[in-house]
Amino acid sequence: FLWMQRRNPLCSDDVLLFKTSVSFVDHLQEFLSAVLTSTTLVIPPIDWRANPTSLANLIKAYRISRMTIVPSLMEIILPTLEKNISCVYNSLKILVFSGEILSLVLWKRVREILPETTIINLYGTTEVSGDCTFFDCKDLPGILEREEITSVPIGFPIANCEVFLVTHAGIADEGEICVSGACLFNGYLAEFLSSNHTEGSVISTYYKTGDYARRLKAGELVFLGRKDRTVKIYGQRFSLEEVESTLKEHPAVSDAALTFQSKGSPDYKAYLVFKNKDGIVKDSLQYREVNSSQDIMASIRSWLIKKVPPAMIPSFFLHVKSLPLTSSGKVDYVKLSSLECASEPCGIAQIKSGSGLVNPYLQVIKKAFCDALLVDEVSEFDDFFTLGGNSISAAHAAHKLEIDMRLLYIYPTPLLSFWTL
Repeated sequence: FLWMQRRNPLCSDDVLLFKTSVSFVDHLQEFLSAVLTSTTLVIPPIDWRANPTSLANLIKAYRISRMTIVPSLMEIILPTLEKNISCVYNSLKILVFSGEILSLVLWKRVREILPETTIINLYGTTEVSGDCTFFDCKDLPGILEREEITSVPIGFPIANCEVFLVTHAGIADEGEICVSGACLFNGYLAEFLSSNHTEGSVISTYYKTGDYARRLKAGELVFLGRKDRTVKIYGQRFSLEEVESTLKEHPAVSDAALTFQSKGSPDYKAYLVFKNKDGIVKDSLQYREVNSSQDIMASIRSWLIKKVPPAMIPSFFLHVKSLPLTSSGKVDYVKLSSLECASEPCGIAQIKSGSGLVNPYLQVIKKAFCDALLVDEVSEFDDFFTLGGNSISAAHAAHKLEIDMRLLYIYPTPLLSFWTL
């Protein structure tokens, strides 16, 4: 609390909102900040706390000046908040994000709607008493000019905390986040080490968070993901959070979440929430009939292959109306699998036969698809990845056709490949 008070002190006219459950660590910042400074604290009814309209109305009615919120919840209340916030008067002086990765897309939207609001991004865990790093987003435009990042940095250690990145080889510029200092407890169950981690320093106890980050040139830390959300597909290791952040940059995508299960062949799925379908450039093909969501999925996959390596492309894309959230406002990955039955189909729709296209070059492409997918037959309209294709089988087909594998992600049907090649 003290580090925040020294950096961004509360004033007598400030009004705080207490909306986080006491079972989550963020409630300490909301509650104690007000109690220890005799600042006004608005405590809404429990059923209002997860209601976007109610929260947005509370902010306007009580002129909330400082609020801590998880990005997922902010995504939901932002449209209502935008309608309520006056261009002349915006009470929110400081908006603190915590608990999840803050995407660049959400930061840009918030900055446009609340240009006078100070945006701070925090990182921490329950085991380190809440927060251990902070980043003031006023520095973000400069970072974006010189660095390539996919999410808002988590910044620098707060006062009386030390944060460093560790690999098997020792201290590094990319590795597991370890924390030491006044924020630690006296002990942990099986998850702490004692080590002389810097030359000439006193032996200290530090907590291994299980999170990974990398250090930018100016010293800011960028969150990469959880240890248990770092996956390895066909020899390439990457963070699911990195792909989620990239997907959220697509103009049609409002929110995204990925799941991965490694049982036999990798089960790698993307769950997408669309903003709208008006801004998407659709394929102007006369010979196929697709529904709009499926057409967008193909567009998104083609777009994503230009951003990340093929192994990071999900095998399946599923359209859902919204992502399930936990009581703290974070994405509930456990419930995501139950959404499949209600989601829209992720592949390219089957096309009515009768096009009558017969061409020797088209037959060569179809034969390459069959060999790579280990199937007997494909139509000119079948989507390679809907039929079970992945980066390995795509490489096989691309080798047969003597083309760049990335073209298959952009033109995934035999007919599209034929027209292009």
